[in-house]
Amino acid sequence: MAVLAVTTGCASERGSLVPAEPRDTTTGPGDDGPSGPRTCADEPATSIGPQAAVTLADGTTVTTYRVAPERWRIALATADGASIDDELLVDLGSSPDTIRPLGAHDIDSNGSPELFTVVGGDDATALVAVHTTVDCALMTLTVAGSPLSFPVGGDASSVFGVECADLDADGTGNGLVARIGLVDPGDEGVVSIDEVTYRLEGVDLVEVDARSVATTPQAAEARRGLRCGELRP
Repeated sequence: MAVLAVTTGCASERGSLVPAEPRDTTTGPGDDGPSGPRTCADEPATSIGPQAAVTLADGTTVTTYRVAPERWRIALATADGASIDDELLVDLGSSPDTIRPLGAHDIDSNGSPELFTVVGGDDATALVAVHTTVDCALMTLTVAGSPLSFPVGGDASSVFGVECADLDADGTGNGLVARIGLVDPGDEGVVSIDEVTYRLEGVDLVEVDARSVATTPQAAEARRGLRCGELRP
Protein backbone atom coordinates (compact mmCIF):
# COMPACT_ATOMS: atom_id res chain seq x y z
CA MET A 1 0.00 0.00 0.00
CA ALA A 2 1.34 3.44 -0.91
CA VAL A 3 1.91 5.66 2.12
CA LEU A 4 1.80 9.42 2.10
CA ALA A 5 5.37 10.53 2.65
CA VAL A 6 7.48 13.63 3.08
CA THR A 7 9.86 13.70 0.14
CA THR A 8 12.80 15.54 1.72
CA GLY A 9 13.95 16.77 5.09
CA CYS A 10 10.99 15.88 7.28
CA ALA A 11 11.09 12.12 7.47
CA SER A 12 13.56 9.81 9.11
CA GLU A 13 12.38 7.12 6.72
CA ARG A 14 10.09 6.87 3.73
CA GLY A 15 6.42 6.68 4.61
CA SER A 16 6.68 8.73 7.78
CA LEU A 17 5.45 12.24 8.49
CA VAL A 18 7.57 12.49 11.65
CA PRO A 19 9.94 15.43 10.98
CA ALA A 20 13.68 15.00 11.44
CA GLU A 21 14.56 18.72 11.27
CA PRO A 22 11.35 20.68 10.64
CA ARG A 23 11.13 24.43 9.99
CA ASP A 24 8.83 24.93 12.97
CA THR A 25 7.79 22.31 15.47
CA THR A 26 5.36 22.26 18.34
CA THR A 27 4.49 19.48 20.72
CA GLY A 28 1.01 18.53 21.63
CA PRO A 29 -0.50 17.14 24.81
CA GLY A 30 1.09 13.86 25.74
CA ASP A 31 4.11 14.35 23.45
CA ASP A 32 7.14 12.77 25.05
CA GLY A 33 9.74 14.84 23.22
CA PRO A 34 11.85 14.21 20.09
CA SER A 35 10.95 10.53 19.92
CA GLY A 36 7.19 11.20 20.02
CA PRO A 37 4.80 12.49 17.39
CA ARG A 38 5.71 15.95 16.11
CA THR A 39 3.85 18.72 14.33
CA CYS A 40 5.05 20.70 11.32
CA ALA A 41 3.01 23.91 11.21
CA ASP A 42 3.66 27.51 10.19
CA GLU A 43 1.49 28.82 13.02
CA PRO A 44 -1.40 27.77 15.23
CA ALA A 45 -4.68 28.28 13.41
CA THR A 46 -8.34 28.14 14.38
CA SER A 47 -11.05 27.25 11.89
CA ILE A 48 -13.85 29.75 11.36
CA GLY A 49 -15.60 27.28 9.03
CA PRO A 50 -16.37 25.72 6.74
CA GLN A 51 -14.03 22.76 6.86
CA ALA A 52 -13.95 19.35 5.20
CA ALA A 53 -11.93 16.18 5.71
CA VAL A 54 -11.15 12.86 4.07
CA THR A 55 -9.30 9.80 5.40
CA LEU A 56 -6.75 8.13 3.12
CA ALA A 57 -6.07 4.40 2.83
CA ASP A 58 -3.06 4.62 5.18
CA GLY A 59 -5.15 6.27 7.92
CA THR A 60 -3.93 9.82 7.24
CA THR A 61 -6.63 12.47 7.62
CA VAL A 62 -6.53 15.46 5.26
CA THR A 63 -8.52 18.54 6.30
CA THR A 64 -9.14 21.86 4.60
CA TYR A 65 -10.35 24.74 6.75
CA ARG A 66 -10.78 28.52 6.64
CA VAL A 67 -8.97 30.67 9.20
CA ALA A 68 -9.95 34.12 7.85
CA PRO A 69 -12.34 35.38 5.14
CA GLU A 70 -9.58 35.10 2.52
CA ARG A 71 -7.23 32.56 4.10
CA TRP A 72 -7.39 28.78 4.04
CA ARG A 73 -5.17 26.03 5.36
CA ILE A 74 -4.70 22.33 4.66
CA ALA A 75 -3.69 19.89 7.39
CA LEU A 76 -2.48 16.29 7.43
CA ALA A 77 -2.61 14.05 10.50
CA THR A 78 -1.27 10.51 10.42
CA ALA A 79 -2.59 7.61 12.44
CA ASP A 80 0.50 7.74 14.70
CA GLY A 81 0.03 11.44 15.56
CA ALA A 82 2.44 13.23 13.20
CA SER A 83 1.06 16.19 11.29
CA ILE A 84 1.68 18.96 8.77
CA ASP A 85 -0.35 22.17 8.50
CA ASP A 86 0.19 24.74 5.75
CA GLU A 87 -1.40 27.52 3.72
CA LEU A 88 -3.82 26.53 0.94
CA LEU A 89 -4.17 28.65 -2.19
CA VAL A 90 -7.84 28.85 -3.20
CA ASP A 91 -9.99 30.69 -5.73
CA LEU A 92 -11.44 33.47 -3.58
CA GLY A 93 -14.24 34.05 -6.07
CA SER A 94 -15.70 30.61 -5.43
CA SER A 95 -18.14 29.56 -2.74
CA PRO A 96 -16.32 28.49 0.45
CA ASP A 97 -18.45 25.34 0.44
CA THR A 98 -16.61 24.09 -2.67
CA ILE A 99 -13.22 23.87 -0.92
CA ARG A 100 -12.49 20.29 0.12
CA PRO A 101 -9.89 17.51 -0.07
CA LEU A 102 -10.56 14.71 -2.57
CA GLY A 103 -7.94 12.14 -1.60
CA ALA A 104 -4.58 10.96 -2.89
CA HIS A 105 -3.13 9.24 -5.94
CA ASP A 106 0.47 8.28 -6.64
CA ILE A 107 1.03 10.04 -9.97
CA ASP A 108 4.62 8.92 -10.48
CA SER A 109 4.41 5.52 -8.69
CA ASN A 110 7.20 6.43 -6.25
CA GLY A 111 5.31 5.17 -3.20
CA SER A 112 4.37 8.68 -1.99
CA PRO A 113 0.90 9.72 -3.23
CA GLU A 114 0.11 13.26 -4.22
CA LEU A 115 -2.90 15.01 -2.66
CA PHE A 116 -5.81 16.31 -4.74
CA THR A 117 -7.91 19.18 -3.42
CA VAL A 118 -10.84 21.17 -4.80
CA VAL A 119 -9.76 24.80 -4.41
CA GLY A 120 -12.74 26.47 -6.09
CA GLY A 121 -15.33 26.22 -8.84
CA ASP A 122 -19.10 26.18 -9.21
CA ASP A 123 -21.93 23.66 -9.65
CA ALA A 124 -20.60 22.50 -13.03
CA THR A 125 -16.82 22.86 -12.76
CA ALA A 126 -14.35 22.13 -9.97
CA LEU A 127 -10.89 23.68 -9.77
CA VAL A 128 -8.52 20.92 -8.64
CA ALA A 129 -5.01 21.48 -7.28
CA VAL A 130 -2.42 18.78 -6.64
CA HIS A 131 -0.02 18.88 -3.68
CA THR A 132 3.06 17.04 -2.50
CA THR A 133 5.02 17.19 0.77
CA VAL A 134 8.47 18.82 0.78
CA ASP A 135 10.47 19.85 3.86
CA CYS A 136 7.52 19.90 6.24
CA ALA A 137 5.46 21.91 3.76
CA LEU A 138 2.59 21.03 1.48
CA MET A 139 3.52 22.33 -1.97
CA THR A 140 1.07 22.87 -4.81
CA LEU A 141 2.40 21.44 -8.08
CA THR A 142 3.59 24.23 -10.35
CA VAL A 143 4.01 25.00 -14.03
CA ALA A 144 6.95 27.30 -14.80
CA GLY A 145 7.15 28.10 -11.08
CA SER A 146 3.50 29.12 -10.65
CA PRO A 147 0.97 27.02 -8.69
CA LEU A 148 -1.60 25.48 -11.00
CA SER A 149 -5.18 24.32 -10.60
CA PHE A 150 -7.11 22.40 -13.26
CA PRO A 151 -10.76 22.88 -14.26
CA VAL A 152 -12.65 19.59 -14.10
CA GLY A 153 -16.19 18.93 -15.31
CA GLY A 154 -17.91 21.56 -17.45
CA ASP A 155 -21.43 22.01 -18.79
CA ALA A 156 -23.27 21.37 -22.05
CA SER A 157 -20.96 23.74 -23.93
CA SER A 158 -17.62 22.75 -22.36
CA VAL A 159 -15.53 19.74 -21.43
CA PHE A 160 -12.82 19.98 -18.76
CA GLY A 161 -10.74 16.98 -17.71
CA VAL A 162 -7.54 15.81 -16.05
CA GLU A 163 -6.13 12.31 -16.42
CA CYS A 164 -3.12 10.68 -14.77
CA ALA A 165 -1.00 9.21 -17.55
CA ASP A 166 1.74 6.63 -18.02
CA LEU A 167 3.94 8.68 -20.33
CA ASP A 168 6.64 6.03 -20.74
CA ALA A 169 4.22 3.10 -21.10
CA ASP A 170 6.16 1.20 -18.46
CA GLY A 171 3.59 1.11 -15.67
CA THR A 172 5.25 3.84 -13.61
CA GLY A 173 2.86 6.70 -14.35
CA ASN A 174 4.60 10.11 -14.03
CA GLY A 175 2.31 12.42 -15.97
CA LEU A 176 -0.91 14.40 -16.20
CA VAL A 177 -2.98 15.25 -19.26
CA ALA A 178 -5.16 18.38 -18.94
CA ARG A 179 -8.01 18.90 -21.40
CA ILE A 180 -10.16 21.93 -22.21
CA GLY A 181 -12.88 21.46 -24.80
CA LEU A 182 -15.58 23.72 -26.25
CA VAL A 183 -18.63 22.59 -28.21
CA ASP A 184 -19.02 24.28 -31.60
CA PRO A 185 -22.81 24.77 -31.97
CA GLY A 186 -22.41 25.66 -35.64
CA ASP A 187 -20.63 22.46 -36.60
CA GLU A 188 -23.04 19.70 -35.61
CA GLY A 189 -21.83 19.60 -32.02
CA VAL A 190 -18.16 18.94 -32.82
CA VAL A 191 -16.02 19.40 -29.71
CA SER A 192 -12.61 21.02 -30.13
CA ILE A 193 -10.31 19.91 -27.31
CA ASP A 194 -6.93 21.35 -26.37
CA GLU A 195 -4.76 18.74 -24.63
CA VAL A 196 -1.59 19.54 -22.70
CA THR A 197 0.57 16.73 -21.34
CA TYR A 198 2.82 17.32 -18.34
CA ARG A 199 5.57 15.20 -16.80
CA LEU A 200 5.87 15.38 -13.01
CA GLU A 201 9.41 16.29 -11.92
CA GLY A 202 9.52 16.96 -8.18
CA VAL A 203 6.94 19.71 -7.60
CA ASP A 204 7.06 20.87 -11.23
CA LEU A 205 4.76 19.86 -14.06
CA VAL A 206 6.87 20.14 -17.20
CA GLU A 207 4.97 20.46 -20.49
CA VAL A 208 6.01 17.74 -22.93
CA ASP A 209 3.23 17.89 -25.51
CA ALA A 210 0.34 20.11 -26.60
CA ARG A 211 -2.22 19.40 -29.30
CA SER A 212 -5.75 20.16 -30.45
CA VAL A 213 -8.22 17.49 -31.49
CA ALA A 214 -11.74 17.61 -32.90
CA THR A 215 -14.05 14.88 -31.69
CA THR A 216 -17.69 13.94 -31.21
CA PRO A 217 -19.66 14.82 -28.07
CA GLN A 218 -19.77 11.13 -27.15
CA ALA A 219 -15.99 10.77 -27.37
CA ALA A 220 -15.54 14.05 -25.52
CA GLU A 221 -17.47 12.68 -22.55
CA ALA A 222 -14.73 10.10 -22.06
CA ARG A 223 -12.33 13.00 -21.54
CA ARG A 224 -14.48 14.86 -19.02
CA GLY A 225 -13.77 14.84 -15.28
CA LEU A 226 -10.92 13.65 -13.08
CA ARG A 227 -9.42 10.27 -13.98
CA CYS A 228 -6.71 9.44 -11.47
CA GLY A 229 -7.28 6.08 -9.83
CA GLU A 230 -10.56 6.18 -7.94
CA LEU A 231 -10.57 9.94 -7.35
CA ARG A 232 -13.67 11.87 -8.38
CA PRO A 233 -14.50 15.56 -7.69
